Amino acid sequence: MSATATLLPRWTKRVSIEDGGRDPLGLSRVSAMITDHLLHGIITQTYRARYYSFYCWIVWHIDETEPANSYREFADSFQRSDTFFTLSSLEAGADSHLAGVRTAREKLAVARSKREVNCGFRVLPSSGLGAFGQYYQGSIFGLGLISVDEGGVCHVTESGKQLAHAFHESIADTPYIRRKRYLESTVPWNDFAKSCSSFHLDGLSGSHKERELLTELFFREGLAHTASQLRAYSLSAFLQLIDAYAQSSGGGVEGNQWQLIYAPCYYDQLVLPKDRTKKFAFPDELHICAEHWKMFCAHQFFTVALEHLLTAVLDLASENISGIPLNEICQSLTSREFQQELSVIHGASCRTPKDLLKRAGVSSPSPDLETHLRNQRDFRLDSGMCEWLVLDREPKSAPRRTAVGLSILAMLYAKWAAMNVGVPGIIREKAGGELTMWSIFPFVGDWFSDQATWTAVLQPIIEEFVLNQHDRVMYGKGKLESCWLHTVNGRVIKDQDYSPDYRSSRCENSMSILKDLGLIERKAGKLSLTKRGMTVLGKVLA
Repeated sequence: MSATATLLPRWTKRVSIEDGGRDPLGLSRVSAMITDHLLHGIITQTYRARYYSFYCWIVWHIDETEPANSYREFADSFQRSDTFFTLSSLEAGADSHLAGVRTAREKLAVARSKREVNCGFRVLPSSGLGAFGQYYQGSIFGLGLISVDEGGVCHVTESGKQLAHAFHESIADTPYIRRKRYLESTVPWNDFAKSCSSFHLDGLSGSHKERELLTELFFREGLAHTASQLRAYSLSAFLQLIDAYAQSSGGGVEGNQWQLIYAPCYYDQLVLPKDRTKKFAFPDELHICAEHWKMFCAHQFFTVALEHLLTAVLDLASENISGIPLNEICQSLTSREFQQELSVIHGASCRTPKDLLKRAGVSSPSPDLETHLRNQRDFRLDSGMCEWLVLDREPKSAPRRTAVGLSILAMLYAKWAAMNVGVPGIIREKAGGELTMWSIFPFVGDWFSDQATWTAVLQPIIEEFVLNQHDRVMYGKGKLESCWLHTVNGRVIKDQDYSPDYRSSRCENSMSILKDLGLIERKAGKLSLTKRGMTVLGKVLA
């Protein structure tokens, strides 16, 4: 090695780079862990079912027609077909969640005027493998449809070949295949136009075998992989709920996460027009899956509650450029305005932390299982102690934000503090050392002390679960230049704004895939089951 080469930067170890940039307290990790388990193979960027079979086809077709000896050769062949598919889908009108549509739209306009289609460009400038490299590759690999060799070249598995063959059958008669246009970077317009009829993202309705195989892929259960079962049951639960709403309201349902996850899974209720609710129970086959979704909801309530406390601290710190000591922060956050907000939320004065816990349904620091089950049963959507409705408030000041955040911690403590069996126990174990609501419950248990004041109980929570947790996350990510706050000489200084946010449940992605599979349909803004959807659901519940 030359003397100059020794000065150049080199990889010294493998580093795992995390995503989720706007996650100051690291709470997205548990959210992602739960949704990965519940919707294995479906992530926040994977909306379309046919991408799964199309990408299996590209990988298989390259092996069959122009085997790649290197990753560069593979990527070049892949990019041409991926670009053609994107342009063809856009021409066919399939622009819903079509990756690279902005670039493709400009190129398609040029192609239309020149009467030839240039496929020698990336639809996603940052990814040579398009949406496959950017979004779908991990999901398709996780589903066992592809493998990757040491050179980075992808190959299909036997399961992937079935999907690839089914996709190929639907496009085999197009000029793109018959005239081997996939080997060329430029395709005559007439061949392109004639290929668009089937070679596009919305083509599943005309490719019945492909659609059946994709349905089997997403709904297969009984495998050794528990996540495969939970994905099948999660998608079935969505179908079950869409049908239940149709029967209860005389129509369909919008299909948002409030209607399909939070209300039925956490509160065991359907939310109907005119603010009506109705009790709901999942079939026995879907019960365990629904319990996992309940834990996802609980973690989201905890996430937004803790981030309300973070935001309250930031709001106060913004008032003084030199920062504010922690004890002054906690005194300001538990001011008279804080007490007023607690009274409005709970319909009674909560002068001490113990008062709030009693309103939430617990009277001792050692609640038993029966107490938790009673509170879960009693505090639902039509009760004042409803996490969703409290978090739906729009607090106008830092003290009022604090009242919202601490109220939610009390509600969660009342329902879950001692729950360590069944699905809650599974989630606690899988979370490992990550921050969950159980991490904070010992601090909430201290609220029963007769000497506890709001300022006294808030300070250790802010110190450990806002300030220290923020520093741990930022150091862990190596993002010290993009912190939300920092402490100098005991004074908390604000670096940037933040707003509390629920993490993705992947509900919208699931609805899009179910629609592609022909299991649900949307009419006049409402979702309902198709006959095919009823058949698939019936098989799961049989």
